[in-house]
Amino acid sequence: MKNRILLLLALALAGCVPSWNPFYAEKDLVFDPALAGAWRPVAARENSKETWVFTRNGDKLYQLQQMDEEGRKAAFNARLFKLNDHVFLDLYLT
Repeated sequence: MKNRILLLLALALAGCVPSWNPFYAEKDLVFDPALAGAWRPVAARENSKETWVFTRNGDKLYQLQQMDEEGRKAAFNARLFKLNDHVFLDLYLT
């Protein structure tokens, strides 16, 4: 359990801090129209208010509006990038 929390924390911090040496380049950005729309966590209760709403914001960019269980909101710039056969989501808190 402790390892999962550390991994989630590391992933969250990695997505919110700009880097002088980014993990990906502009050429690695991809757009997937299937990501656009409203999402709810799989483990959320039926009456959960938590939502993640992705909207297109340019050629290969997204805006993410996230609302948690308590109604608190956060906005992110989001980018999908592909390295080898793996697709990653980069989030930057705005």
